[in-house]
Amino acid sequence: MSITDVWVESDVNVPMRDGCQLKADIYHPATGEPAPALLMRLPYAKELAETNVYAHPAWFAARGYLVVVQDVRGRGASEGNFDPFLHEAEDGYDTVEWVAGLPACSGRVAMYGFSYVGATQLLAASQRPPHLACIIPAHAAVNFYDKWTYRGGALQWAFVSYWAYFLSMDAAIRMNDLPTAEQILLGLPGVGSNFSALPTASFPAFPRELAPYFGEWLEHRTADSYWNARGARPDEIIWETPAMHIAGWYDIFCDSTFETFAAMEALDVPQRLVIGPWWHMPWSPNVGIRDFGENAKSHANDWVLQWADTWCRDDLPKPKTSIDYFVLGDNTWRTATTWPPSETRASSYFLDSHGSANSINGDGILALSPSGLSEPDRYIHNPLDPVPSRGGRSCCFSFVSPMGPADQSDVEARNDVLVFTTDELQRPVTITGPVELVLYASSSAEDTDFTAKLVDVASDGRTANICDGIIRARHRNGGDDAFLQPGEIYEFSIDLGNIAARFETGHRIRLEVASSNFPAFDRTPGTRQSPSEAAWADMRMANQTIFHSADYPSELRFWILED
Repeated sequence: MSITDVWVESDVNVPMRDGCQLKADIYHPATGEPAPALLMRLPYAKELAETNVYAHPAWFAARGYLVVVQDVRGRGASEGNFDPFLHEAEDGYDTVEWVAGLPACSGRVAMYGFSYVGATQLLAASQRPPHLACIIPAHAAVNFYDKWTYRGGALQWAFVSYWAYFLSMDAAIRMNDLPTAEQILLGLPGVGSNFSALPTASFPAFPRELAPYFGEWLEHRTADSYWNARGARPDEIIWETPAMHIAGWYDIFCDSTFETFAAMEALDVPQRLVIGPWWHMPWSPNVGIRDFGENAKSHANDWVLQWADTWCRDDLPKPKTSIDYFVLGDNTWRTATTWPPSETRASSYFLDSHGSANSINGDGILALSPSGLSEPDRYIHNPLDPVPSRGGRSCCFSFVSPMGPADQSDVEARNDVLVFTTDELQRPVTITGPVELVLYASSSAEDTDFTAKLVDVASDGRTANICDGIIRARHRNGGDDAFLQPGEIYEFSIDLGNIAARFETGHRIRLEVASSNFPAFDRTPGTRQSPSEAAWADMRMANQTIFHSADYPSELRFWILED
């Protein structure tokens, strides 16, 4: 069979339980026999079908699948109003069962796609449709508060504001307001020029009625009923559907994938996890300032077929759960059955200085034990002059939101960034697993942020970020009211996420500590005021003190892979 044998039905009505009609395009293989189905549900135009990452639907149809690509509710050609995530679980269930009942379908349905399209799979699977054979979510999550919209209580500002802006274009088209749609399209490359506008709730890039949920995201700063209606923590879901997860070390949803994998593992659901060195899109060996080589190429189409074939065809053996992960720096793939891998051991470095770790010119070190002679470090955090984001885990394009590996030299030149570095490594160190910073700190502000970034320093001094994290003081206990008493010392836990990275002999491991990472994350004014409502005049400087001693052992915790 070839692609030329595939035939297509366009704009087919798919009825939902409430009567709403969603539109789908159906690609038929020319076998004449009922075939297993591949289903993609997306808000980004069914005609495109995420071909920026995957093969055209006709390619999959030519390999024996009935391919159904559907506009989700309120997007593209489908009826209804779009409210991100709100209807995807039920609509996903209804669509899976509708596809399974088609005469051209064998009764088995697999779902595929990345980003929001990965979320539509996870939400559908959370409802356990009887005919959903497997899912292949990539770069996705099922918890849309933590690590999608917020991280550590801080708003993932560049991503959230850009995404709302992008979504508003289709809304304008559906309202037949083509001049506004054109204005939004032309403004996409320069949308970042709006990131510094304050207050953030007045983000000026698009008419607010086109994306009313943007204001709701800013208003709902904790995991309240608003978010519970749109998703769930992975460990709150009864999972049954075999899943192949695809993630990228520099993607914004990387750690969400690990959380979903762990929740399914606890229920003994068959899984495979593939983590490459990629950012959100495209999945290429060239990411930021790094070329990770031929081994880093994506095989997304093959992975989709392999997993779908496994669960949609009777004659293939069912695999055991496995994890295939790419080691940054070593640029090789390894396989594990648990995370962190069983051959890792817990390790840590302790922050140390004589009170002058400010910038690359300071005296901050990462030591193997806490020091009794250490002096606390101090810096002034000015939210009107935030530490700029250089690379990281964000979405969706590097020219809009900083992401990927990037040179950190201009960040490390700032005195409001504390720099702690090991001696040159005498042998390679491969950090594999979750990374956490336990930080003892005080602030003159009632609310503030603390950020942490793990950095690889090459033998020639060149730097590249590996992973990073943030904690907003008021949200550190899960609520919205854990305000600080000025001058009191607190313990903060900063989650830097999961990673697999090899630091070569002669390299050094570095940790940066600061109080902003902008525009990746929004800024807090330093007061009890809502961050999204704070104007320029509301911003307050904060005196920050970082402690690292026997009594207050600030500690970078990680897992080392034993070679």
